[in-house]
Amino acid sequence: TLEGPLAKPESKKLLKPRSTPAKSSFMISGRRSYIDVLAKPFLPDNLAGSQFYFYDLTAKANYSYKRDNIFISTYIGDDVFKAAGLFGVKWGNSTVTTRWNHVFNKRLFSNFTYLLNDPLNGDQFQQVEDRRFYGADLNWTLPADATTWTFGVQARGDLIDDIALRNTRAREVLSTVRSDDVDQHSAGLYATAEHRLNEWLRVRPGVRADAFHFDVTSDTPANSGDESAAILSPKFGVMLGPWSGTEVYANAGLGFHSNDARGATITTDP
Repeated sequence: TLEGPLAKPESKKLLKPRSTPAKSSFMISGRRSYIDVLAKPFLPDNLAGSQFYFYDLTAKANYSYKRDNIFISTYIGDDVFKAAGLFGVKWGNSTVTTRWNHVFNKRLFSNFTYLLNDPLNGDQFQQVEDRRFYGADLNWTLPADATTWTFGVQARGDLIDDIALRNTRAREVLSTVRSDDVDQHSAGLYATAEHRLNEWLRVRPGVRADAFHFDVTSDTPANSGDESAAILSPKFGVMLGPWSGTEVYANAGLGFHSNDARGATITTDP
């Protein structure tokens, strides 16, 4: 998967010197199976030109200007199964979609308790953030006899400026409860091996390793800092069947859930 920024053109309002930058990004992702390449040395001469594989290509782009967002995506894919000189089948599809969104207000206002905490101004508050992120997701599947191996790596980074909570009245800011800049980066490696023991029993052991790094810059200096953590998560699955088109399975494993990077560095309740 490939992600990245496109050019950032600017447009100036008439009679005003301030410019408003546009934001755009793209993503390209492609897959192809290579069982035909791996099997080629083992095919008899009369099947030397055989092809059996699939591929697909996905591309997405978006463009944001002020409160308008345009999204365009396309998908192309084919499945090819040809035995040289005997038969051949090829099928696939392609799609193109376009979507336009208009954001009426980028600020989120809420009030769950009305006048409970502040009888004079009310309990309305505002939540804002400016987030940029990047990521990658790669995986490989290797069939071998009765065992299919899968390996993968995933990564993501979030760059968040001014993630803030503010007290408001009639959508006007009264005070800031807290305001932070957060950089959060994570990476994960995983591997699974699905093994068929017989016609009705398969097992799938696996393991995943994750690492996180948080860097928080807060308007309250005591809540600033950086932290790193890692965890190893083993997993195991059993699959029985199919019988009459039905499988029975059971999965067990360890995992984790990460809520908020600011919780890793906070020492003073704002």
